[in-house]
Amino acid sequence: MIYYDTSHLWAVLMRWHGSALNGQAPMRAFIMAMIALVVAVVNRYHPFVVPTRESTAFTDSLTVFNTFLGLIVSFRMNSAFSQWRAGVVAVGSLSEAARDIVGSGCAYASNIPQDVLEKCTFFTELRRLVFLYIAIVFHDCRGLDGIDKLKEAGVLTDAEYDELYACGSEHKMQVEDKESYRAIVRRTPHKLRATITELWLKRLVQVATNRGHLTLPNANALQLKLARLPNLYTTVFNIANVPIPFNYMQYLQFLLTAYMLLYTFVIVPRSGLYTPLWVFMWGTFLFMADEVAMEIECPFGLDANDIDLEARLLQIEEELTVLIRSQYYF
Repeated sequence: MIYYDTSHLWAVLMRWHGSALNGQAPMRAFIMAMIALVVAVVNRYHPFVVPTRESTAFTDSLTVFNTFLGLIVSFRMNSAFSQWRAGVVAVGSLSEAARDIVGSGCAYASNIPQDVLEKCTFFTELRRLVFLYIAIVFHDCRGLDGIDKLKEAGVLTDAEYDELYACGSEHKMQVEDKESYRAIVRRTPHKLRATITELWLKRLVQVATNRGHLTLPNANALQLKLARLPNLYTTVFNIANVPIPFNYMQYLQFLLTAYMLLYTFVIVPRSGLYTPLWVFMWGTFLFMADEVAMEIECPFGLDANDIDLEARLLQIEEELTVLIRSQYYF
């Protein structure tokens, strides 16, 4: 994610990395300009376009089209920004949930000075499994497997690695409809791995309760906090994997193309061979809006404007470690 200073406006305008100009918008506008060039050249030597002053259908249609397209594009960008903001909030909520679970687990433990080693083990295991759950969610957002790195970092034991590695690999199910929600879920094993990690967390709390380190009310409160994790994961999963409806996306692309063609035929009688230049300039700004919307509606990718999940994961790990180290009473 790019963090910028709004007071340096010139630096913001001149920055190329992460800009909407550094994408497919200029190329799409160039293709429409080439079509406009063909229309302009043919019309110059063999006039076939009705002059605008003789046909109000073109100008009236363009006026209506301008208003309608402006509403559609503004709604598209607003909905995409709302999606982006929801993704940022969901990631922040995951971080808060992780800190809340580990902090509450440490605070709920009894302060009786006995079985100190068991309590320390409970703290460290709680921190490790919560971090594992968050890491699985972030790896799902990135479309990465990630468990090999988690094993190398000591987050996973050998037995846990074998268990998580088996998810989705031993029994691969064939899905005929590749574009269905079931196919998206089956594409990666992260959902299953997160479910198993949640089970391990609940077992850990139950064992600590049975050993007398947690009272029953505190254990129930901690279980309720753990129950928030799947809901947050589902929110992040839907933002990362479920795009806008296909027919809506297709309609938007048809609408943009039809508008640029209509714009070409409206201005070509008077603009002549300058028509491609106007089409390219206006098309660039129009397609830039669509490019921005497509990029920000899923904030978990790898482009410059997406959330820096790796940095946030390291920050979560550091915060959870600080929570464990700050325990004075066992």
